[in-house]
Amino acid sequence: RLAVDNLGNTKLTTSMSGEDNGDQLSYEIRPSNAQIEPGRAQFIDLTLRPKRIIWFGSKEQHPFKVAVQRAGVAPEAVDGTYVQRGFLPRWLATLLGILLALALAFVMFWFGHKPAVSTRAEEQMEQVGSSLAPSPSAQPSLPAQPSAPAESPAAQPQPSQSQNDGGGGG
Repeated sequence: RLAVDNLGNTKLTTSMSGEDNGDQLSYEIRPSNAQIEPGRAQFIDLTLRPKRIIWFGSKEQHPFKVAVQRAGVAPEAVDGTYVQRGFLPRWLATLLGILLALALAFVMFWFGHKPAVSTRAEEQMEQVGSSLAPSPSAQPSLPAQPSAPAESPAAQPQPSQSQNDGGGGG
């Protein structure tokens, strides 16, 4: 806020404008023209905005001047300094950089790393498989057929001997 006093005995008409080195600030002055009664003061709202945002980093100082122009008299300058802070703190920029580097390293490792595959385990499986006898459950089963009980040849009399016995009747 800027206060303009009229210490005279006549009505004072003023206009305000702002300037800075390098045109780094934008100015909003309300009201830019004012009529001030004798013995009174009027407050002028002055809003400064930087034209460029500082994302990370320390404060920057921007010197500026507000010129108060009175009718028929040379303008009077009021000096000021606008202090612009970084939008985000510096440590956050460092942290984001480290996280980005770690994420990039992870992605490179994820897509670039090809683990060596050893066939040693497969060879051992083949050796174990060939040394074991096949299990009975592993053999294909034959379809079920009605079969007569198996008889051994020694226990069964041969039909040719029983006919030659001559036993029998007559």
